Amino acid sequence: MSIFVPGGKRSTTGRRKPPPPAPACRPAGRGRSACRPRSRNPHSGHRVDPPRPPAARQGQGPPHAEHINAVEIAKIAENSGAAAITVHARTREQYYSGKADREIIRLVKEAVTIPVIGNGDIDCYESAKHMLEYTGCDGVAIGRGAEGNPWIFEELNAKYAGLDYNKPSLEEVKEMIMRHARMLIDYKGEYIGIREMRKHAAWYTAGFKGASKLRGCLNEVSSIESLEEIIMGFE
Repeated sequence: MSIFVPGGKRSTTGRRKPPPPAPACRPAGRGRSACRPRSRNPHSGHRVDPPRPPAARQGQGPPHAEHINAVEIAKIAENSGAAAITVHARTREQYYSGKADREIIRLVKEAVTIPVIGNGDIDCYESAKHMLEYTGCDGVAIGRGAEGNPWIFEELNAKYAGLDYNKPSLEEVKEMIMRHARMLIDYKGEYIGIREMRKHAAWYTAGFKGASKLRGCLNEVSSIESLEEIIMGFE
């Protein structure tokens, strides 16, 4: 995941990993679950339940609005010395589906004085602009929005500076795919790297004419040579 701050530079903050499956829970009274972990303020010793999914307030999850405590957790983080907070306002139950609730990010921003980074559904300049303007956050964290589109940071920098931005051509995309593939193979070896590259190549070419048929070919790729042959022959 990378962070974009208007007028600043891109900062890589770590690789995205899918959330673990939710553990089975048993009722514990007053709408709580016995398996829910708790957070502690190391200065005060005060314990609170971790943030409940914001979808609960939208009727998509358990109807316990009192458990939406992102603001409370953010205040504890600030009081404990956190330099900044990143808020991804999508529920654990949602995984990567549905929409992030930006109202939660706005409430967190209003409640703390340290920088707040908004995350969720940022895949272009317009979505980043809306996040910044609606929530008042200090920057946006981009994860899946950069998959197959590493040019998103160039787009944001250009448009925030009032400059023109042109999407990459198919030839530029193909060159980037091969560069990405070679780097991935150098890092993980050809057997793993080329297989992981199948999905990346599909993301890079999404939206181009013939991309659906290309995906079928990519699923059979097993070497850098076969990948290059397929990609360079894609028109």
